[in-house]
Amino acid sequence: MNNLLEIKFIANSARTCFNPSFPIIHIKTKSDHNAWIHIVRTDAAAEELRFFIDTDKKFTPFYNFNEDFYDAPFWYYGIFNKPLSFWEGHAYAVKVDHDSKTITCMGGIKWGFKLQYFSLKPKMIDPISLSHEDWKKDWLFFSKSLTGYTLKVN
Repeated sequence: MNNLLEIKFIANSARTCFNPSFPIIHIKTKSDHNAWIHIVRTDAAAEELRFFIDTDKKFTPFYNFNEDFYDAPFWYYGIFNKPLSFWEGHAYAVKVDHDSKTITCMGGIKWGFKLQYFSLKPKMIDPISLSHEDWKKDWLFFSKSLTGYTLKVN
């Protein structure tokens, strides 16, 4: 899981962006991968938004099958109205072998943002590398959505 991930981010996007003031992240890797997994944790009031797999219905349960990972989260909030205080994503580059039904993690990044009272902008959680232990914990959750696949240690 020690593959090099190239990370570019904007801590607070421009006011003209579709997610004004929220962070934007772009992750690239030259590792042999064919999918991305994105698991998100928050402290939102709604139970289903506290720990979930961030996915598009056409890729479920994967985030995408692209070479790069790109995300730009957005939540409606006000100075005195915060739907959550943190949003933390774990983005993993993975190699999926559908023949042997195995998934190998090539590397991962923790990132996100915090919403604080009396603050006009979200504060980005700086991206840091995730460990093999982080992957094993997240795999327990992710594997429930992908019946029949096993974790392959790289």
